[in-house]
Amino acid sequence: MKRYEVVQYPLLFSIMCLFITNAHSVELSNALVKPDTSNCHATYFPKDGKLLVPCVEVVSAVGDVQSYEAVLEQLITAEDSLQFVLKEWLVSNSAATTEEEASCRATYFSEEGRLLMPCVDVVDSSGKVESHEVVMGQLDSTLVELPKWVVTEVDEVEIGKFRTRSANGSVRGSTTLPAIPTVFGNVLTSSIWSSPTISVCWENPTSTNAYYRDIVKNAVEGTWDKVSGVDFVGWDKCLTNSKGIRIVWKDEPGDSANYWPHTKGLGKQLDGKPNGMLLNHEFNNWVEGRGCRNTKDYCVRVIGVHEFGHALGFAHEQARRDTATWCTDKQQGGETGGDVYIGAWDLDSVMNYCNPTWSGNGNLSQTDILTVQTYYGQPPGSTLPSKPTNLSAVALSSSSIKIIWSDNSNNETGFYIYRWNGADWTRLGSVGANVTSYTNSGLQAGTTYYYYVASYNGASENPSENYAYATTQQVSRPNKPASISATALSSSSIKLTWSDSSNNETGFYIYRSPGGEWSKISSVGANVTSYTDKGLQANTTYSYYVASYNTAGEYPSDSTSAKTQPTSIAGGTTLSITISGQYHEITIRETSGTGDSGSYTISGQFQNKTFYLPAGKKATVSLSGQRNKLYISSSIFGNVTYSSSGQLNEVVKIQ
Repeated sequence: MKRYEVVQYPLLFSIMCLFITNAHSVELSNALVKPDTSNCHATYFPKDGKLLVPCVEVVSAVGDVQSYEAVLEQLITAEDSLQFVLKEWLVSNSAATTEEEASCRATYFSEEGRLLMPCVDVVDSSGKVESHEVVMGQLDSTLVELPKWVVTEVDEVEIGKFRTRSANGSVRGSTTLPAIPTVFGNVLTSSIWSSPTISVCWENPTSTNAYYRDIVKNAVEGTWDKVSGVDFVGWDKCLTNSKGIRIVWKDEPGDSANYWPHTKGLGKQLDGKPNGMLLNHEFNNWVEGRGCRNTKDYCVRVIGVHEFGHALGFAHEQARRDTATWCTDKQQGGETGGDVYIGAWDLDSVMNYCNPTWSGNGNLSQTDILTVQTYYGQPPGSTLPSKPTNLSAVALSSSSIKIIWSDNSNNETGFYIYRWNGADWTRLGSVGANVTSYTNSGLQAGTTYYYYVASYNGASENPSENYAYATTQQVSRPNKPASISATALSSSSIKLTWSDSSNNETGFYIYRSPGGEWSKISSVGANVTSYTDKGLQANTTYSYYVASYNTAGEYPSDSTSAKTQPTSIAGGTTLSITISGQYHEITIRETSGTGDSGSYTISGQFQNKTFYLPAGKKATVSLSGQRNKLYISSSIFGNVTYSSSGQLNEVVKIQ
């Protein structure tokens, strides 16, 4: 990676994204060693690697606030990001004297590990100052142990989005996103053929391999030939002095060079080279390819498309330096890699060993098509559609942005919409011909998104000159649900109703407490104002509340409660008790009130419960388990029918 020496400006703090690795070559004067606590502007001296922060408010997880002043020093070993280490951290008694100074106080959120600095003055060697907003993320678990920080945002834009290309709607600090890609793939430019008409011949054509030679020819003509200006010609037996691509069929034991499909270079490096491309249609000795014995046609076609990609000058996609870390297939030993790959790493390329379908099943990806068209032109007779212009973006809500453009073509198939993902441009979707808008939904609130649009047809795609961006609207918490009530519908269900006081809720969460902790039991969608809770215990009181919610949070209602109805028992019995387990003491007493009704089950051990039975009502008790005692008041003893199937259980008449 190239190292950048930051010596002169006009300084943009966003240039930090160029991975500043400047050594501390100049000492600061004594006057600059400590923060100036007379104002709350942080000051950054790139040449000296010092960041002085006079006013830091530390907010604890419980909301307590303490003021500090800090000195941070830039790490010269951080090659992939701008990192600082905390050198001094002192308790401060300074207080902002003006509203402007108060708004410039930095804030450290200990629970989130983020340091927000709204006013950072960046001072170049001539004393020129530019002010920026900066966000840092803490790299280590606590502030005290290893206080190391990395810059994550400048002027509300992620560091990864800062590049050097001008664009529509400039980002604050005169920084922009990377250029909209116009060249793709992994290309060795020195190997590109000077003419798109390229000769092909066979070193050892036989009647045995004639069928497979046709498969290769048809596969290449249906892919690379079809989508570009490339024209592979000849396809006859090689002569001694034949130029172009010379192909040999081999499947011999021994050294892998005798049976492993490959090319002996890229592009025009193969021009006239004997056995420059090796193909295999038998698959007896290539260990990794033995599975092809039962799918020879498929394998010959896919391998042919892949190897002819090399013959055009295209290296393996997985050999790029920006390959995803999970993709561990690398360049083959002795092969030549590309020297140009602008644009996103393409998982779907036929040149990518990490493609989830083997070499894309021999089907060119859009990147493959753009790559070959970039170096070998459009298919004969094709015309590229004109670029879309007047690109703009507008936030429709907290979760959607509309992209609008002008259509300048009459031959486009449609338009591709691309969005910046923080590291690369990725295709978001597409619309048909003559459509001039696209709505991107499901976005995060208060977040900036960047887009460009490309017209496309069978020739290729033509991207807009500029990109556009918009920030989704902020989300406010929905209003509190009102007028909540609960009504028992039966012995096992309770219905909740409430009034919807919001127009921005995602829905409502239902919370219940059977007498202990609250737990979320369900949810309903926006504008719904009732919920029925089922499967409850009879004759039991349940408490509820409802909370409206969206991405900004929840707003709970007041609580309400209701008691399920008693269970109806046949034969005039109003109370039914089933006892199992052991060491229970259950008492039934007479009451002049309504008493208990319904069915109850007592299980486990050592439960001590009392039930009340009105005079004239009946109860049944089933006694099982062991060493359980049932006490019945003498005044209602005759109204209780009991049975015992356990051991050492007792029924006792009491006063």
